[in-house]
Amino acid sequence: MTISSLRSVILSGSEPNFRSAELINTAKSLKNGEIALASELCFNGYKAFDDIAILNQIQSNLPNNAYLGFTRLNDKFNQFTLISNQGIIYTQNKSYAFKPSKEDEKFITGDENLIKLFELNGVKIGVLICFEIRFIHLWKQLQGADLILVPAMWGKARKEHFITLCKALALQNRCFVVCCSDIDLKFGTIFAPDGVDLGIKSDFNPNKILEFKQSIGL
Repeated sequence: MTISSLRSVILSGSEPNFRSAELINTAKSLKNGEIALASELCFNGYKAFDDIAILNQIQSNLPNNAYLGFTRLNDKFNQFTLISNQGIIYTQNKSYAFKPSKEDEKFITGDENLIKLFELNGVKIGVLICFEIRFIHLWKQLQGADLILVPAMWGKARKEHFITLCKALALQNRCFVVCCSDIDLKFGTIFAPDGVDLGIKSDFNPNKILEFKQSIGL
């Protein structure tokens, strides 16, 4: 079965235990064919801790063919993790640190050349983590995507930047974009290939990509 629906997950808790519990409950609430995105470093910000028990609980509570993505500090990397009830199925390390927040002192950056599409049940997916969305050459590395996930820990003072960039990414790459930020800026949504804001939950219909391309003569 392919992916049929999308969700952006905004966690409300401020304490790590509460946020972890919310994430586990989110996993439990997902349906078959759904992929959900939570924010960058959603467990505990920049403080690394042993999250194996939480990952195991997320995994055990996910239904078949449901997926949950987020980033976490892992082995000194800020690492995007996509998990199913079969375990971790994809990881990608953040390649650009946001120096005003001293991220360059808090984790090791990954290799930007490893930012590329991966396939899940016939759907081509890409990931850009927070600050990475400001680098247009990374958009080009994800050309041909059906879906791009943007987990973030964005500053609320630059809210319009985040919204504008995510919408432009959907329009330029002609794909669905799921974005989520819930530390500082609390904002998440799903943009359709034509830039329409679909809200935090939406059906996923790849035919919309073809329809939009044909509407602009591509």
